[in-house]
Amino acid sequence: MNTKPSQSGILRALPGGVAAVRRLEKWFFGEDGFSARRTIDYLLEEAALRDVSHVEVTELDGWWVLSAERDWLPRENDGLDVFHALLPFPEGGPNAARREVLVTAFAKAVATARNGNITVIVEDAETRMWIDAHEAKLRGAARVIAFAT
Repeated sequence: MNTKPSQSGILRALPGGVAAVRRLEKWFFGEDGFSARRTIDYLLEEAALRDVSHVEVTELDGWWVLSAERDWLPRENDGLDVFHALLPFPEGGPNAARREVLVTAFAKAVATARNGNITVIVEDAETRMWIDAHEAKLRGAARVIAFAT
């Protein structure tokens, strides 16, 4: 994937953040549009490339939850930047980009947790109730990404 090469030909952040990613929906998902399953596959691939071999994927009351005992997101800013822009992913190759921004762009609600610290990325009317009901699941791993479709 080559979204915005720099002078050196290496991928850099795509300007425009989440709004720019929304305009590229068919590029990521084809004619059918956003797919939770395809997004999960993207995230599992990233985790594997960061040497996180086991990520548990569960469907829980209308939300998809990915949890792992090791965090595969960047340490900077608790890994939150990847939810707001299409950023380079060197482990995936010279033109690879991180895909966490896809859940921000296309899911109706998104939360993540790092070592028990929960951050809501995208909120709908039921997000806080869902988090309250499933707080133990969110706090139970080094990294959790949860999203509702």
